[in-house]
Amino acid sequence: MLSGCVASGTTKVQPVNLPVAPTCMAPVPVPPIKTGDDARSALARSRAALAQANGNLTCSAKWYEKVRVGYSTGK
Repeated sequence: MLSGCVASGTTKVQPVNLPVAPTCMAPVPVPPIKTGDDARSALARSRAALAQANGNLTCSAKWYEKVRVGYSTGK
């Protein structure tokens, strides 16, 4: 009864070429803290790096959503 569901072996999975990831997906380096650094300055550098990393996450999510929509609509 289910013999029509058997694959004939001729079906080949088509390769998918995903777009190159945007540069905003690059890791954000942790700013070094050196002996003698002013604590406020070190904190400011860390906060700036965190803000950049969070911006990268937002950018990545927007990029992913565009790719996802493209797959669902075939565009």
